[in-house]
Amino acid sequence: MSNQWSALFMGDLVVTHPLTEPLFSPSLQQQLTAHDICSCNLEAPIKTASGQAQEKVGPHLWQHAKLPEHLIQASFNLITLANNHIYDFGSTGLQATLEAFAEVKTVGAGTDFETAYALQTFEFHGVKVGCLAYCEAQFGALVDEQLNPAGFAWIHHPLVEQHIQQARQAVDVLLIQVHAGAEFMNIPLPEWRQRYRQFIDLGADAVIGHHPHVPQGWEWYQDKPIFYSLGNAYFDMNVQRRFWEQGLAVSLQFQGTHLHSVNLLSLRKTGNQLTLAPDAAFSDHIEQLSKQLNAPDYLTHANRQAMYLWQHLYQRQYAPSWQSQLKQGLKHFLKGTQPSNAHLIHNLQIETHRWTVLRALHLLQQGRQV
Repeated sequence: MSNQWSALFMGDLVVTHPLTEPLFSPSLQQQLTAHDICSCNLEAPIKTASGQAQEKVGPHLWQHAKLPEHLIQASFNLITLANNHIYDFGSTGLQATLEAFAEVKTVGAGTDFETAYALQTFEFHGVKVGCLAYCEAQFGALVDEQLNPAGFAWIHHPLVEQHIQQARQAVDVLLIQVHAGAEFMNIPLPEWRQRYRQFIDLGADAVIGHHPHVPQGWEWYQDKPIFYSLGNAYFDMNVQRRFWEQGLAVSLQFQGTHLHSVNLLSLRKTGNQLTLAPDAAFSDHIEQLSKQLNAPDYLTHANRQAMYLWQHLYQRQYAPSWQSQLKQGLKHFLKGTQPSNAHLIHNLQIETHRWTVLRALHLLQQGRQV
């Protein structure tokens, strides 16, 4: 009897349009059906009439109410919820989403601490497979079970290392998904590479990342694959960015507990459908990004990326011009409101923002040119 099994992972997915036609092309649907585990990052809760938008920085996203049944029919049986938008409409939106996916497995979020951090398992031919999911400290992170009764699993919670080690003991294969990283940047921060590698050291057999909205490279570490970002799977939002509508799916083929092949599938959103779209130039781009991870100038590229983000994003947030301060002060005065600390909290608590700013400031302090 064959003990082969497979798992397919996609990146970020947001669907808001009326679902009057299949979301996936026939060739892609064939791939989905062929895998034993089929997973995507559900980047937002389903839309409900009673969900209240939470105070946060950035847009509040939602999914069409019919999306869950479409995903289930398409063979998705592991829905990843550990991301920065799943709590956009609080516990109401999260609970409705969990209920909508009650017949399949969800991982990485919950209306209580234990559920959010819980291990999900499958079994194929006597091989027990475990799945975990974490997100960086965005709004909605379950950092304290007393203060935050609901939310998503935080990647740096003090219990994470213990949970991974316990999961390693409970299963034969352990797959971990992570939602983190600098948006629209081609390479991961060194700090994220260190954390993902730590997960391998703790017992993960593969780490699959998303959140940057563009694909990044991947590498082998201790003979285990780490995919730093799959990019978008399907995103109903008009953003004029390269690769916004082009991403990756990763197919992991196992023989028992042995990972015997890794296949990258090129995806493209075409109209209202996600398709398989083999593209030689895109494949070459991914290959070059992967080579860059272990190139001698990787750290130079990471530093340049940090300086770029400081100059074009963070600097004006930490040291706004007097004109900006006056404009904001006048707005609050006329509205009779108090300035919010949400943006400052956003930048300080989210690891990617904090690490990037510190890296840039250290480079400036040292007077280094990158």
